Amino acid sequence: MTCNSKWPEILRELLPSRTAPDRPDLVARVFCAKLEDMKDHIFKKHILCKFGAYVYVIEFQKRGLPHAHFLLIMTPEHKMTNLDHYDKNVCAEIPDPNRYPQMHELVVQHMMHGPCGHLRPSSPCMQSKPKKCRFRYPKQFNDKTMQAEDSYSLYQQRNSGINMNVRGNILDNRWVVLYNSKLLMMFNYHINVEACSSITSVKYVFKYVYKGHDKQVVQIDSEEERVVINEIRRFQDACYVSPPEAIWRIFSFILSQMHPYMMVLQLHLPNKQMSMGKSLNDLDLPMVDANANFQSGEFCEVQEECSIVVEDEHLRPLDSLNSNQKYAYDEIMRHIDEDCPGVFFIDGPRGTVNIFL
Repeated sequence: MTCNSKWPEILRELLPSRTAPDRPDLVARVFCAKLEDMKDHIFKKHILCKFGAYVYVIEFQKRGLPHAHFLLIMTPEHKMTNLDHYDKNVCAEIPDPNRYPQMHELVVQHMMHGPCGHLRPSSPCMQSKPKKCRFRYPKQFNDKTMQAEDSYSLYQQRNSGINMNVRGNILDNRWVVLYNSKLLMMFNYHINVEACSSITSVKYVFKYVYKGHDKQVVQIDSEEERVVINEIRRFQDACYVSPPEAIWRIFSFILSQMHPYMMVLQLHLPNKQMSMGKSLNDLDLPMVDANANFQSGEFCEVQEECSIVVEDEHLRPLDSLNSNQKYAYDEIMRHIDEDCPGVFFIDGPRGTVNIFL
């Protein structure tokens, strides 16, 4: 589910000459409202079928538009057990413009891929050498839905003769992105719907659900010559936060959700806890007690540790800390001494004093 910047709820609130990117607060609010409305129709009104579990996460594109990835698990009595069930929930064809004019317009507007390939070699989806579409477009014509060898379904995409001019190119059913006609008609957005029929496709969906934020490495160089390079500031592992994402977090909207909530608990009978099947006594280790003689050859590792000469500077490291290091040290020790929870990140790049860490 991808946000549509031309939703009427967004356009009618914009001032003249303004566009949706000028109002990230409006985009975030409307998308959140549409998302909750879709969840209500899917999970409470059951417009598709009944789902026993689901998980979803909100992501934000570089250009700012939010979108949601859902993984929906049907109840046993509603699972898709034959190819006819696939065709009922997933569509991959351009509707007849004479019979379904509104649906036809929505599919052409939201659900046509590309073009790419020889029609547009510079398309972002063209990768590797020789260049080809990473989404495998255009698809092949299929008279009926069938199961492919890689467990991904080949959906019904007939050569119906319906061609449309999309972004200056004539496209047919082979360029249609899979969609659900009910959701597309109700919410007027890009909605890619596929059936997960194997663990391979389920892993693919979960990659989107749990992959985390987009990150990038940025390099900052000074224009001055002979400047001392600060390796901490030169390379920063940065998290890209778009304006709608910032607004989404400020409003405390939900970023992800799972139903039902699950926590794995280990259950066992009395004195039957899970273990590796061995105790320390079963391992070939020397027995240590209060009367053990650590000077004997049996405890050579202990002797090696005791023979290490600790240098004087290591015994008084606090004296060598600068003001910033001393501040960090005091702050961490305060949490330890006062038993206060806290999380700290300490970076020790090349060139810093290792004693500090």
